[in-house]
Amino acid sequence: IYEYHFSNGILTPLAQTTLDVSKMPENAYARQLGKDENFRYELQTQLVNSYAILGEISVAAVNSEDDILSSARIPLEDFVYQPNQYIQINGNGKIYMMVPTANHLEIRKITLGATSDSKIDEVIALAAEYEAEVQAAASYSTNASISLTRQEVLNRANLMATYSWTLSAANTSTKADVKLPDFVQRAVNEGKLQNGGTLQIMGIPYCWGGFDSQYTSNSGYATFDKAIAAGCIAGNVSSASDEKVPGTAGLDCSGFVSAAYGLSSKLGTIHLIDFGTGIDITEIDTMDFLVKKGDHALLFYQWQSNDKSRMLVIESINTDDYDDKVIVRIVKTNEYLGYSIRTPW
Repeated sequence: IYEYHFSNGILTPLAQTTLDVSKMPENAYARQLGKDENFRYELQTQLVNSYAILGEISVAAVNSEDDILSSARIPLEDFVYQPNQYIQINGNGKIYMMVPTANHLEIRKITLGATSDSKIDEVIALAAEYEAEVQAAASYSTNASISLTRQEVLNRANLMATYSWTLSAANTSTKADVKLPDFVQRAVNEGKLQNGGTLQIMGIPYCWGGFDSQYTSNSGYATFDKAIAAGCIAGNVSSASDEKVPGTAGLDCSGFVSAAYGLSSKLGTIHLIDFGTGIDITEIDTMDFLVKKGDHALLFYQWQSNDKSRMLVIESINTDDYDDKVIVRIVKTNEYLGYSIRTPW
């Protein structure tokens, strides 16, 4: 952990702290909760490689040799939140957890056992079952090829990022399974759509499971603009549903990549990971794509620095830092070290 002081435009390093890491599986990570004279206490998260986000969280006592001596599983099925900042270790090693439930607030004492009641094997089995269901239900073929040139794909991608459309109150929603993109929700909150008001927007909105563009659609209408004109909801950044929520319109990350490539069917990230040919990052060219299974996909535009530490990309993005829609932006290359680099050409 590096600590810095920023003053008068100058960043000065103050201190560097090294956190010990216990002996956990490769797919696990930990956050230190506290220490006493005998143990270090950790909040440990073990993730399962799956299209869905599955895993297990536990509290563990770790000795000076980084061996896990005792632990207790956090029963996530009891909670309406993800435990993170709600656990405290007092001076004598007693562990307490604040638990917001649907109706009240509980303070629970956690007792560590020599053997945890881990259910990670059940989670792994569930992940395998879910993965099999997704694959069985998929009707897509990763043997598909594209007939477009790089320039044609670039033109399509740019047009989706700069597409101008009209947002009205008819394109908003308060449905429980829909969360409006941030720029749509802002327009609602600021009253810009009241009394027949409209707003001109540039860029097709992010929509979970969406494949709606100027060229493609899975909304029941021929194109995105026709879906919006018919009163479809402009985007949906909630992933609570396994599939696209009926009545929503827009593009998710893989829908955007599929539409840019001119594919007739939307390939999800679990299919894009096998689409085209894998290449090295040093070989990447305009409109090749980066993909992480079950996570995100985006198109490479061009390098933005001589050392290739930054690149210009086009993507349909769902993030707190940008509006939730198709955009062109500069990113740091090292943020995508876990991604596969692929080309359809």
